[in-house]
Amino acid sequence: MLDDQGTTTTKTVALDDADNVPEEVLAEWRVHLLRAHPGKSILLVTVCILAVALLHFVFGQRIGFTVLAAVILLGSFLDWLLPIKYRLTTRGAYYNNAFLRKRIAWEEVRSCYVSGFGLKLSPFSRRTRLDAFRGFVLRFAGNRDEVIRIVKQRATNRRP
Repeated sequence: MLDDQGTTTTKTVALDDADNVPEEVLAEWRVHLLRAHPGKSILLVTVCILAVALLHFVFGQRIGFTVLAAVILLGSFLDWLLPIKYRLTTRGAYYNNAFLRKRIAWEEVRSCYVSGFGLKLSPFSRRTRLDAFRGFVLRFAGNRDEVIRIVKQRATNRRP
């Protein structure tokens, strides 16, 4: 269960269907960037509205293009607008928002590094431009040391 701050370390057990082996939840937390950074959020929403309004007039006030532009802009900022739930288990790391679910097994993690956004889990053995499209970033919510400790213990295939 998550507490009011969105962080917790639990020792609950879920059943993994693949092997019928219990999967232990090591940590679970939620990050909502919109609430965490209200000043940046106001700026982001303002820029999006202005961009959509500008595109509306550039495309000759065609509503179809305006709606398409708005959808593309909103889609690119989903991580900022919607809460993200993270879960670390004995089998892997999970990322969940309203529209997207990602999972990476510990055996698939070849490298991990702390970036300005959090801890990047990557299936590549070294940094590459493809990192943006594979793996994912575990954003911290006051649990930086705990997340790094769990990943170091579990991601045994990563390069040192």
